[in-house]
Amino acid sequence: MKTLIHSLLVISLMSVAFLQDESDPVITGTIGSVTIDGTIYNQFALRPELSFGKVGVGLDIYLYIDEEGGLYEGNWDFSDGKSAYQTIIDKIYYIRWGRPHDPFYFRTGALPSATLGHGILVNRYSNVMEYPQVRRVGLDLKAEISDFKLEYIQSDFKRVPGVVGVRGSVEYFPKTSIGISYVQDVNQMAGLVDSDDDNYPDYFDHYPNDGDKNNEAIEIYNENQVWWDDTYNLYLGSLIADDDTLSIDEYLQEAGLNYNTYFEDDSSDSDPVSGVSLDVTYKLNDKISLYSQFAQLIGETESIAMEGFDNSLGYGFVPLGFSATLGRLKFQAEYRQSSRNFVFNYWDQAYDLERAIISSDTVQTKESQLYIYGAMKGFYAQFTADIYNVIDISIGYQDMTGKKLDEFLFPSTCDDIEGILEADCNDTSEWIDEYYNYDYTNEANKSFIATASLNTSIIPRLRKAEAFYQQSNVENPFDFDPTPSTIHGYDIGFEISSGVLFVYKGRTSYDADGNSMFTSQFETQILF
Repeated sequence: MKTLIHSLLVISLMSVAFLQDESDPVITGTIGSVTIDGTIYNQFALRPELSFGKVGVGLDIYLYIDEEGGLYEGNWDFSDGKSAYQTIIDKIYYIRWGRPHDPFYFRTGALPSATLGHGILVNRYSNVMEYPQVRRVGLDLKAEISDFKLEYIQSDFKRVPGVVGVRGSVEYFPKTSIGISYVQDVNQMAGLVDSDDDNYPDYFDHYPNDGDKNNEAIEIYNENQVWWDDTYNLYLGSLIADDDTLSIDEYLQEAGLNYNTYFEDDSSDSDPVSGVSLDVTYKLNDKISLYSQFAQLIGETESIAMEGFDNSLGYGFVPLGFSATLGRLKFQAEYRQSSRNFVFNYWDQAYDLERAIISSDTVQTKESQLYIYGAMKGFYAQFTADIYNVIDISIGYQDMTGKKLDEFLFPSTCDDIEGILEADCNDTSEWIDEYYNYDYTNEANKSFIATASLNTSIIPRLRKAEAFYQQSNVENPFDFDPTPSTIHGYDIGFEISSGVLFVYKGRTSYDADGNSMFTSQFETQILF
């Protein structure tokens, strides 16, 4: 404990000395509280943001102390190489070189917003939607070598990342470039919270903080194995037919013990999804561009037990897009078309929240729900503006119409719906199309995302005022009927005395049943 505190003090003094020549150094100390596994800890954090030349470094060095003065050691674990690596990397909020418009730029750590190419697959992805409960260390990299440009995004290096994407583009003709992108989530199931990294998500794990245990029934069996084996053997001796034999695991369940069937339900199988895209861009000048892009998602949506039904993921196409930067205004507009089993901007701001969720005790991935969407067409537009140096706003809006699932009956054969539809069961393509047209109705598919940041210099004592809202792929995002794609939140900070800020952060997300999950943080920030 003393060694850790001593190290923090040394780091803080070095940071202050290092930044003395900077015109606007930013070092904050945070005092607050956090709840971990039902225990409330007092939080002390030192968050220096260092900037010199093209280099920027943000650190997040923190301690959690319980009511008895004990240190929560989960964030300071050097027991093995893996634990030491995670302990060290957790303390880096970000490291960057340059700015996004520079010929070479990278940012590792927290990624507030990352887009690949024109955004057909990855658009405004953020790996900090669950921060600080989940601290991800990602990478956003851009490099330009002559006429070749490289972009790379990875959402996390500490655990299985939800986003790994790369894009290369080259200028083949004057003012015309061609780009190819590939994005993958190698295991959507890794999106479920697993505190002890034992491949058993906390929701199913009977011992979520013990990597050696996950099944209460097995632990009870191990505590008195001889007795349980004796009773099991007596059970075997009482059987008349071998067909009725239960395994020892089944016997423990029959005995009424709390047996964890997560693996037996195949719920833990990895479930990858990926996408590839092609785009062509023509620059009218340095400020205005025209482009076209196409993307194909690769994977399978909800497994439908219906012979002949295509579960493979679909494609999206932008015949024409337009982007412009005019002073403080940035504008982008697209005409969009898509096949069934596809949504635009699959990896968006809320992806880590939708990647894998629990619904009715079963795991539901974002990919598994794509069967809801049929062929659609419409438009998308977004703009970012600094309005009179008072407020910065960014708004994106999608409005598409076409086929969307209203109710799905999951028939197994054509015979199951022969009485409903006039289709020839001997012609697979005919009855599949008939069923598709029957159950999918003409619906709207809309998305809305907005962020706003107030210039706080115009209001005394107010030092931070930011808010955001997103809802994707719904009939009307302005009905505010929540889905797992819905997230909203705000940060508000007041100066309560010279150099001391009180900051309140609120975040709200929703599960598959529409239940809200609200997290809040109260912080006192000290500006050194």
